[in-house]
Amino acid sequence: MQTAQRPARSTLPAWKKALFAASVLIGFFLLLEGALALWGVSSADESSDPFAGFAGRSRLFVPVDDDREGCLLQTSPRKLQWFNPQTFACEKPAGTKRIFCLGGSTTYGRPYRDPTSFAGWLREFLTVADPETNWEVINAGGVSYASYRIARIANEITNYEPDVVIVYTGHNEFLERRTYESLMQTPEPVREVGGWLSELRTFTVLKSVLAPSASPQDSPSDDPADDDVKTILESTVGLEAYERDDRLRDGVVKDFRANLAHIVDVARNGGAQVLVVTPACQLRDCRPFKSEHRADLTADQQDEFEAAYEGAEASLETGDVEAALSQIQTALEIDDRYALAHYLHGRVLWQLERPQEAKEAFIRARDEDVCPLRAISPIVDAVEDVAFKRDVPLVDFVRLTASLSEQGVPGANLFLDHVHPTIEGHRDLALALLVRMKEMELYRPGPDWNEEIIARVTDRVKSTIDPAEHAQALVNLSKVLSWAGKYEEADRLALRAGEMLSTDADALYQAGSALYRQGNIAGAMEQYRKAVEADPQSARAQFGLGLTLAESGRHEEAVEHYRIAAARLPGQLEIRFNLGNSLMELRKPGAASRQYEAATLIQPDFAPAYNSLGIALAQLGDLRGAARNFRKAVELDPSNEDARSNLKRALNELGE
Repeated sequence: MQTAQRPARSTLPAWKKALFAASVLIGFFLLLEGALALWGVSSADESSDPFAGFAGRSRLFVPVDDDREGCLLQTSPRKLQWFNPQTFACEKPAGTKRIFCLGGSTTYGRPYRDPTSFAGWLREFLTVADPETNWEVINAGGVSYASYRIARIANEITNYEPDVVIVYTGHNEFLERRTYESLMQTPEPVREVGGWLSELRTFTVLKSVLAPSASPQDSPSDDPADDDVKTILESTVGLEAYERDDRLRDGVVKDFRANLAHIVDVARNGGAQVLVVTPACQLRDCRPFKSEHRADLTADQQDEFEAAYEGAEASLETGDVEAALSQIQTALEIDDRYALAHYLHGRVLWQLERPQEAKEAFIRARDEDVCPLRAISPIVDAVEDVAFKRDVPLVDFVRLTASLSEQGVPGANLFLDHVHPTIEGHRDLALALLVRMKEMELYRPGPDWNEEIIARVTDRVKSTIDPAEHAQALVNLSKVLSWAGKYEEADRLALRAGEMLSTDADALYQAGSALYRQGNIAGAMEQYRKAVEADPQSARAQFGLGLTLAESGRHEEAVEHYRIAAARLPGQLEIRFNLGNSLMELRKPGAASRQYEAATLIQPDFAPAYNSLGIALAQLGDLRGAARNFRKAVELDPSNEDARSNLKRALNELGE
């Protein structure tokens, strides 16, 4: 019997199946994007840049329509974390000269903002020096930006009719390489696709689900001003990421040279004249960020080095400078690659009034820094070399800062930290740029342009400075330097900010911390007390005041302030532990034991809390509980002789 045959199925070609599947997928995402738009979901592109400027789609300036002025270009909202807000016309008006200033945080104006950057000063000076021209000076300096990303900005600004491009870069080359190494190694096409995807609302939703934002409770800080500092620290890697790597160093310098040459060529091809600036830095008052011994140093040699180095420090402190010189030279004979030793050598030579030798030692300290956040000599040489080979006018800021400094060695007189000039330093650079621009016939100063007019402009700019804003900037910079372990520099800024903001709790707290680190307990107590008066809710100020009161033997008062701090920040180990210590001094072991128990819950591996808890329990007559905690302290820290002795005593009393 024959079975009926089913009609043969018609099969689609594979390419049609793929096309159909792609159409369905695209349609789904279009519908999803539309739905998310209706629900008010914005794209990540509008508020952040997940590729940190490494994707070509990531423009610095975006067009906006203005009812009165027409099409304008303004700093993209997603870039405002790193750049100053700037606005200029899409089409350059007649009679206008447009200057772009490219670079990193110095160009930005850190720790302040655009108005007191060299770009801001240049804008103010040019408007008065050559009033016949409509001057646009656009600050395109990005915090932590180095030549790789600056080259991308140079590519972009050629579309905006630049007349002049000023380039100040060189300090961030190693920072950018260490921080964004994985992004830099990602193939360009992958970054471009990623940049496109980041503009989708779907990306925003997925990002919020997979990487939710931290809640306010995640942060132990009680100070909203810390947000700006947190942004700075989170955008960079820590000191532990830096290790000596001479091959990497040579590669970074080579790449920098190529990037700078590219920036010059692109700007010139875009019709602009170019100026480059040598990156200057502080030498005399800036310790290296990180030092490492040379790789082949033996243990015995390291012991000899440390003995000589510590001896030099001690001799310098007691005023025996000649002995310090002999000792630090001995240390350098053992290991001439330890950056901090060269810095100490420079300090000794400076005390001996041998400034030129001191300067050489300070430069060597900078160049041996394992975390080179100041442009090293090969970087400065590369700037000069590119300028020479491409016949680019050069403004030698390195030489200028030396000429304005005592004995030719730049220090805190011109720099707020390791690389950022003072407001006056930015002004001096702007004036040097004016001189070079006049030589290039980029402007014609009017007959009234003279030193008196320059002084008037200077006074006018300084009169617009908000002292509170600038003092807060110094406070934030002080916090960053403290994070980096540069307490000497941090303390100098904190004390200066405290003088400027005599009623600001945050500034007063930082000033108190600076004095405390310097051993000035009475001075620190005064600053902390003022901070508490300015803001009684500041847990940090309350804790600082409690700490200085305790160290002055005033434990009853200390407990009062510790308790306020603990109520504000119940999860802070230091507050709980020190509160317990003061309660013990007041012979209140029961109350103290509760604070020590809280400390062990906050940080279960903190041996001193267990030892102190054991002492409190012993005073309460709970010897078994005391022994248990002493034993835990010894397990966590076998070198804790106090805990060992306490455990032995408790066991003896228990007869065990």
